[in-house]
Amino acid sequence: MRDTSPQRTRRIRMAALVGVLAAASLSLTATPASAEDNPMRDSNYDQWWDLEPDGSTFSRCADHTDKFRFRFYYNSDYAGSWINIGHPLWDLLNVYRGDGPHALTFCDGKGNGAGQVVGNNAASVYNWYDGFCGTVYYNSGYNRKGPYRTYSPRSGGNLADAGLKNENRSIEFATCW
Repeated sequence: MRDTSPQRTRRIRMAALVGVLAAASLSLTATPASAEDNPMRDSNYDQWWDLEPDGSTFSRCADHTDKFRFRFYYNSDYAGSWINIGHPLWDLLNVYRGDGPHALTFCDGKGNGAGQVVGNNAASVYNWYDGFCGTVYYNSGYNRKGPYRTYSPRSGGNLADAGLKNENRSIEFATCW
């Protein structure tokens, strides 16, 4: 004989509710379902200087990459040389390399500004990430005492609009939905 008591019915409803809430909370904390890397992770900064595993090109200078999907441009309106960023950088003028800190530079052979320092020298940005926002700061160390601007996924703009043209020292990423 089946138990159809009100207590059993309440227990079943409560178990179902707990299951739905658990599934909902997992979906809220999940990362975007795509091939892009997570830019919020700090990782080995030697990647800024080393070749890809196939020896072909640098992700930071590739026309397209799933690893480095935030791009700084030397000129306004997404023009001139660029560099792809894929991790938070405390100070664009002091990116660690095996032999010490070095200023990050725009990619060679990509137009006006090639080889120039990125820190305090960029005019526009574009965020190619699908699930991560990128915040560009006037100061190093993600310091919010000066101007800063957060760029949503698949958006960008001229840094002059935020008081950041040629005044950009750090970038960090966050999940944004």
